[in-house]
This record gives sequence, structure tokens and C-alpha cells, in this order.
Amino acid sequence: PAIWSNASCEGWALYAELLAAEMGMYDGDPYGDLGRLQAELGNLPPALADLSAALDRNPADTALWLARARLNEALGDPTAAIADLNQALALEPSLPEAYFNRAYAEFRLGMSVAEVAPDLKQSLALRPDYGAAHNLLCWAYAVEQQPEQALPYCRQAVAVDPRPVYFDSRGLA
Repeated sequence: PAIWSNASCEGWALYAELLAAEMGMYDGDPYGDLGRLQAELGNLPPALADLSAALDRNPADTALWLARARLNEALGDPTAAIADLNQALALEPSLPEAYFNRAYAEFRLGMSVAEVAPDLKQSLALRPDYGAAHNLLCWAYAVEQQPEQALPYCRQAVAVDPRPVYFDSRGLA
């Protein structure tokens, strides 16, 4: 499923990183900025190395852990992404996107919806209008042939954010 690492999400992520750079958030952090630029150019392995170097210097920087998790996921390493997300959540346990992304990576590794649902529900507790979390629960329950569990999440995903992909997930249920 292309829920997290699709072209639209990647575009928004790059835009957010560009805004962060324009706001000066990378001032004094040349490795972090180099990692951002490498990712922007689609050169992911060097970007990962640069973010890792930045994390060596700033291990308490939650944003760097989240950025490296995104790169690990994009490079096809959900296990490394989960480790980075665990670190980000240890530093800042109120990040709904980190819970969502960890659940998505775990689902990609073959975990069942019952195993990933606690993270998705925590994500929704922190951000009730999080359409992507509703949609992943919808999709995961539908894939596991549990339409009665899926449909409430499907309806909520469409209600909070009527994207076509959320309607598609509802169709699976």
C-alpha cells in the first residue's frame, strides 16, 4: 500500500522541509541541511548518512529522528524506520504522526491489524481528525476480511478528509 510514501506525501514532506529551511531551522546544522537537500534531489543514501551524522551530534533532536525514519522507509527498511520512530517517541511521546508511521511500518513487516491498532488508536487519541490513521485502520481491517471493524474507520476517514484514496479503502471493506 502506498499510504505513507506516495508521491503526494513525498511532495508535501519536501515542501515542509523547504519551509523549515526558509524559517532558519537548519541554521547552524549543515549536516541536517545537507541531508534535506540530498533527499530533495532524490539521493537518499547520502541523505541518510548526513542525517545520521546530524543525529550523532544532536541525539535529542526529534525532527532528525523523524526525518531519518522517513528516509529509512523510503529506502525500504521499515525495521530501521521503526527504531528511529521509537527513539522519536521516547523523546516526545505526543507525536501522532510517529505513532501512525510506526504502525504503517509494522504493518508492512507483516504484523496484523490487532498488533498495529494500538499505535493507530494512540495517533487518533492525539489527533482525532487524522484521516490517514482512520484510513489505515479501515484498510487494514478490510484486508484482513473484517468489514464490520473496517467500516466505522472508513466512514470517519472520508468524513474528516474526503480524499479519493479514502473512498477506495472504503470500497475494499
